[in-house]
Amino acid sequence: MSRLWAPLLPLGILQLYTSVNSGYFEARELKFLTNHTNAIIEWLRLPGDLVFIVGGAIPTLYRFRSVRSLHESDKPRPEASPSP
Repeated sequence: MSRLWAPLLPLGILQLYTSVNSGYFEARELKFLTNHTNAIIEWLRLPGDLVFIVGGAIPTLYRFRSVRSLHESDKPRPEASPSP
């Protein structure tokens, strides 16, 4: 469960700190959201997010292929025509 919202903590804590010290408007301002520190934190989250994405994509692709092979096996196969 913590894997779902733990990546939000670094930016959330930084934004909470800014909103308490400077106000809510400052913390939601585009200048704050696009500053260098936030960009670094977002890039540091990338490896963990990729593991999460790939871990979800592999089972999805496996299910898709297995369902597709079931549908292909249900189709009648054309009979081979005799060679002249």
